[in-house]
Amino acid sequence: MRTPPRQSSLRELFFYIFSLVCILFCINSVNYMRIKRAVEVMPAVPHLYEPVRFILYSSADNSVSARFWFYDVSGREVASYERSWRGYALALEIQHLIAHPAYVSIPVRVKNINTFGGITSRGTVISRYFFKDKDCILLSSAMNGLLSSDIAGINFLCRFIVDNSFTNAPFFLFKDRFVKTQLLSLEGCETGVLYSVRCSQGNALIVR
Repeated sequence: MRTPPRQSSLRELFFYIFSLVCILFCINSVNYMRIKRAVEVMPAVPHLYEPVRFILYSSADNSVSARFWFYDVSGREVASYERSWRGYALALEIQHLIAHPAYVSIPVRVKNINTFGGITSRGTVISRYFFKDKDCILLSSAMNGLLSSDIAGINFLCRFIVDNSFTNAPFFLFKDRFVKTQLLSLEGCETGVLYSVRCSQGNALIVR
């Protein structure tokens, strides 16, 4: 006796969904173990460090211009960036690894704030200045002397921290257990003044 076409289609759909769930579970399990291992070998970073400094040059006519300098955890400058953004003010998005005792903070985007207080969802990606190819130069000085396998794991962890892509999200469903997002508004900063973003154990603030 042949199975009716509708029942056959439902079985095939169930099998497809079940297979997909199993595949995602396996990938997430592997990635979770990789992240957990990298957290375990994460080198100690300074209790306080300043990965970003910036100056606002002008803020008028619904446009803001600024220059940003980027530093590793030892205070060595690794890059700089300058441009203008449309909007009333700027904000910095920072991703924090919060996996006690391992903490590290990586600035991810510059976002613009419009006159109604709305913040752009995408913004300008600045996390790329903390990477060279796939290596996290933010932590390069802290990783001296580590095994190459541990360095590779930590670099994978740092890419995981800054990755907010929709396509990779299903493979890291546990991300909220390790990473939190903070948005720092630069609205109150004065033009012509040098500011620093100071990070410490999963939090950041702006200081003069």
